[in-house]
Amino acid sequence: MKKLVFVCSLTIISTVSFATELFQTVTDFQRFYTYYYLNPQREKVIPSIDYYVESKLYERIKSRTPIAHFYASILRFDNEHLLDLIEWQSQAGTMNSRGFTIEILVIVNTDVSTGLVQKYRKSWSDEAVQERIAVIENASRDDIMARAPKSMEDLDNIWSIFFATGSEEAVEKVASILYLRKRGKGADIMLGEGAYWSLLSNAKQHGKVLKILKSEVKRAKGVGKRELEEVIRSASRN
Repeated sequence: MKKLVFVCSLTIISTVSFATELFQTVTDFQRFYTYYYLNPQREKVIPSIDYYVESKLYERIKSRTPIAHFYASILRFDNEHLLDLIEWQSQAGTMNSRGFTIEILVIVNTDVSTGLVQKYRKSWSDEAVQERIAVIENASRDDIMARAPKSMEDLDNIWSIFFATGSEEAVEKVASILYLRKRGKGADIMLGEGAYWSLLSNAKQHGKVLKILKSEVKRAKGVGKRELEEVIRSASRN
């Protein structure tokens, strides 16, 4: 037993040290997050979570759900790393990291992740974690890729999925509501504006986004097509 504890301690120290080496600044983490799909490195995923929950980024509450979608997209079909993440949290997790891990598991929403939520909601008995679990479960069951975006938060979550996977569907999902910029009413106009500016910004940063839009415009019609053409022209100039 003593030997097992010693090995676990070395693992904890190693993971913490690795996180510090990988992400010395918030900019390092943001680069990892924004361009993960270009060079997926699973060995950095758990250390990056450790860094994020202790960083100033985590203090920005609105960052949490998009970044949880990022990790959920990476881990959805990777049960081995999901179990590694849970093992790490059981050994050395904090209230923040355990609560964030539960949010990731709830968004993953597979039989495996649901079973892990039910198991660890019992063993992670911290009152604050239990409260987080209740809030997260009520808020995170919605599959944003199964419907049209309804809010700016949806757009942030969808872009996080793209950053994790390079998903063409994610880009197409945002492009599908561009028409609201000219044909929407009330708050929908602002949602269309959000889609426009997020597509333009990401098309400038990510060659793959621009390539997807150039393919999508061939199928688009009407107002949506004209809006896509404007995004492509503006992104191509820069």
